[in-house]
Amino acid sequence: MAITQGAVKFKVVMDRASSDGPIFTFQDTSSYTDYTLVTSAIAVEANGEVWYDNLDNFILDPDISGASAGQSNGDLTRARTVSTPIPIPTDTDGVPVSGFYKFTYKINDDGTTVTNVITMNCSFETPTGDLSSVLDLTPTSPSITITDETNYIVSNITPTSAEPVITLYYPSNTNEPATSVEASSLIATTFYTGQQIAELSAEKVWNFSTKIVTSETNNYTSGNFTLFINDTVTDTIYISVEANNNICALFCCLKDFATKMLAAKSRPSEYARLRDIAGQVAFFYNSIDAAYQCSKTQNVNLWVQEIRDLVGCDDDCECGDGAPVQITAISSVNVVVGTVISFVTSGVVTEYQNALLINSTYSATQQNFLVFADGLKVTGTHNLTTGTFTPTYSWASGVQIEIIKLKA
Repeated sequence: MAITQGAVKFKVVMDRASSDGPIFTFQDTSSYTDYTLVTSAIAVEANGEVWYDNLDNFILDPDISGASAGQSNGDLTRARTVSTPIPIPTDTDGVPVSGFYKFTYKINDDGTTVTNVITMNCSFETPTGDLSSVLDLTPTSPSITITDETNYIVSNITPTSAEPVITLYYPSNTNEPATSVEASSLIATTFYTGQQIAELSAEKVWNFSTKIVTSETNNYTSGNFTLFINDTVTDTIYISVEANNNICALFCCLKDFATKMLAAKSRPSEYARLRDIAGQVAFFYNSIDAAYQCSKTQNVNLWVQEIRDLVGCDDDCECGDGAPVQITAISSVNVVVGTVISFVTSGVVTEYQNALLINSTYSATQQNFLVFADGLKVTGTHNLTTGTFTPTYSWASGVQIEIIKLKA
């Protein structure tokens, strides 16, 4: 039985992001008794002007021939018959023309001719990509967070497609490979001073099948004509990471100190000495962390200098030569720090008990945790069975206490 107007099913894709430039693709999804006997041709008008018309050649030189290699019933495509695609009309800037598109599809099915016409509102403007970034230089948890905040809705149509791709490029002289994710956000916890570049590439598909111009001729049964618009949304932002010399030196110094500690593991006395220093360092960088979180950074440079003095940092760790300095969490490179217990006394304290201190050694020769009161290291005695620490001198009310547990 030959095809009828109501049985014709036709799919048009306006691929605005094709590597061949903006092109149309066409697929006849109708069901035929013998699809190899089908030939068809297409005409396209854009805003009332004829852009492509092959209707007179629908038998001898068709756009779609069911007899072409690879064709199958319900999946007859123009690309399998004609290798050169039909381009989408563009303006002088190369942007696809927006507006009303009239599609005429003429079919010869074993001698029976059917012509279907439909006009679609293809008013479309590619969304503007919108990447945002947040730079956090908190020493214990530095990060760059890049978020795709693009509004992808066009003509009240939300596209359905894969996640966007966000790529972060580091300064070229670092030789660091780019980081890329298929997600709406990227969080980098290791990066560099200097300029990072973030790029967005989001391939989206909008279903415009409902955008039928009802005042014009339409020979299709409802749902039998589908129109999709494909495009890639892009954006590029530049993220400048500027840290003052003190903060740069902090990251640099702690890496050197961590290397020194690892090398000292075979020398117990030296390793114990360095672990004691690490506890004091932990107190100061914990204070720096809190200062950043509370936006009270008046003492940060002072605390950074304390850390530099403790670990014996020299001028080789300065950032003055302009080379990018890797920024990464201090706590991740200084592996000796475990739990940090922090609280403010609400009254006079003569002893402090915490289950986290059970089985922790604390003596004149070995200390698995260090105690600070208002930034000053304090001494005392410890009952490892109950986890009770008794300071040599009691703590008054309102004193900031920090207990730094050290990893073995």
